[in-house]
Amino acid sequence: MARWLRCWLEKQHQLRPSTRKAYADHVRLHLIPYLGRIELTELAGRDIARMFAMLAGRLNRYGEPIASSTLHRIRATLRAALNAAVREGLIASNPARVIRLPAHGGAVASGRRWRCGPPSSWPSSSPSRAATGCIRCGS
Repeated sequence: MARWLRCWLEKQHQLRPSTRKAYADHVRLHLIPYLGRIELTELAGRDIARMFAMLAGRLNRYGEPIASSTLHRIRATLRAALNAAVREGLIASNPARVIRLPAHGGAVASGRRWRCGPPSSWPSSSPSRAATGCIRCGS
C-alpha cells in the first residue's frame, strides 16, 4: 500500500495546492503508518476498519480525539487512491467503499457548541447566545 499511495499521490497534478497538501498529510500521517505494510492486492475492509478504530482512539495535536470530519476526509483520500487502483486494474474493487464512519459531529440544529464557554466578545444579551453550550463542561 505504501508504494501505491506514494505513486498515486505523485500523479495528482490537477489538484489545488491545499487539496494536494491535505492528501499528502493523510497519506503520510495516517494511511502509510497503518496500511503501508499491507500489499495493495491483500487490503481488506477489516484492515481499513481496524485503522479507523485505532485512529478514533488517538488524540490530535491539541490533546483531543480526532474529529469525525477528519476521519471522513482521511477515508475520502483513501477511497480516491483505491478508486484509481481499480481504474488501473490493480485491484478488482475498492475495499474502502464498505467502511462506515460515525456521523459528522460538532454543531447541532439549535445552535453552535463551543468549548468551555461562549466567546468573551458576545454580550450577555446577544441573540447568538441561544446555543447549546459547552461540549466539555455543559455550561
